[in-house]
Amino acid sequence: MRRIMVTASSPMVQVIFLSANDNACKWAYVEAMYIVIIFLCGICNFAMHKAMLESNHPIIAEARGSFRRLLGPYGSYILEFVMLVAAMIFANMGMLTAVIFYFIYTLANCAAAWVLFSNKH
Repeated sequence: MRRIMVTASSPMVQVIFLSANDNACKWAYVEAMYIVIIFLCGICNFAMHKAMLESNHPIIAEARGSFRRLLGPYGSYILEFVMLVAAMIFANMGMLTAVIFYFIYTLANCAAAWVLFSNKH
C-alpha cells in the first residue's frame, strides 16, 4: 500500500507518492525485527545453556571437560556467543534464513534441555 503525502507549497496541492522510501523504511524495520528475534532467542539459549551446565548431569560433565581442554573454562559460552553474533550479522544483512536456522537451533536447545531435565531420577 502506498502512503500519500500532501504538500501545500503552492496554490495547487501536490501529491507525492512515497513508494520507494516506504519500502526502504519497511525493510529497515524488518531487519531490525530479525535482530530482535535472534537476540531474544540468544537470551533463551544462554539461559538454557547455563541451566544445563549447572545440572551436573554426567553427559554434560563429559562435554564440559572436552570443551575445557580445547577452549578453556568458558569454551562452550564462547561458542554460543560466536553463533549468536554470526546469526545477528547475517540477520543485519537481511537474511531470513539466519533467523530461521537460529530459531531451529533454539528449539533444538529447548528440546535437549527438556529431555535432560525431565528424565532426572
